[in-house]
Amino acid sequence: MSSSGPPAFFVPKVVAEKQEDAYAELARLAGRSVPPLGQRIYSITYTHNMEVWTATVGEQLRGTATKVSRVHGKKVERIVPLSNPSTIMAIFPGVPFHVWHDGMSRTWANPFLTGEPRSITYFSA
Repeated sequence: MSSSGPPAFFVPKVVAEKQEDAYAELARLAGRSVPPLGQRIYSITYTHNMEVWTATVGEQLRGTATKVSRVHGKKVERIVPLSNPSTIMAIFPGVPFHVWHDGMSRTWANPFLTGEPRSITYFSA
């Protein structure tokens, strides 16, 4: 995300005139209502299996894991970057949150579900 803040709402890989229809269809498939423009989610950070992941619309899924090892008898923690080639298409709030991706990876279900995020960024109004 740039220092100027989040972008205006968009659905990646969808032509401009089909954005609302595509978003509404993803909401329908997830069993969610279509949030109004000011409440659409651009990015969330959440924990999954003790890893911290960030899902940002239009970007690949990325995260970090803390690995613990012993070096010369001392406990050493290091942060390991994680990534997934799937591009995030849409994020819908609720319990649980529903995150749609383009399916470029078979690692995550589509949509995959997250618990309450650590942080939420909304599209600009």
